[in-house]
Amino acid sequence: MLKNLKKAFEISVPFGIVFVALIVICCVLIIIAMWKIFEKANLPGYYAVIPVYNVYVLFKLVWNEFNFYFSVVLLILSTIFDLVFEEIPNVFILVVSLTISIVSLIHTIELCNRISHSFNHKVGYTIGLLFLPAIFLLILGLKSDEYKKVEKRVQIVEE
Repeated sequence: MLKNLKKAFEISVPFGIVFVALIVICCVLIIIAMWKIFEKANLPGYYAVIPVYNVYVLFKLVWNEFNFYFSVVLLILSTIFDLVFEEIPNVFILVVSLTISIVSLIHTIELCNRISHSFNHKVGYTIGLLFLPAIFLLILGLKSDEYKKVEKRVQIVEE
């Protein structure tokens, strides 16, 4: 038993080290990307290093403050429903928790869409930001794309 445990530990440690290294690399890439994005928007790049405030600034760049606070409320509600009501088997709580998750997903998709539109990109880039944010934010930051404030999303339908 102890021998198997030691063997499992020896096998899992390298995977843990690689996993932590990948997380650190992704965090560094996102910080570099956000730094460059903020500089393109004529803001100090060091905002990218300040936790929570960097997301607030990103929301202000591409959307507005209200949606940042809405996102925070969704996060808090999701956490409350996951932690507090975890043991209560109630259909109502399950439906509310699922609804919060769906609204949060839609909100995240819209944020990615607004980021891509702020740099003159289309839906394909939005999908990239959703699934590979570190890479696509880095591309936004390092490419020569210009930031432009998108005031309102107006769909013009030509007939």
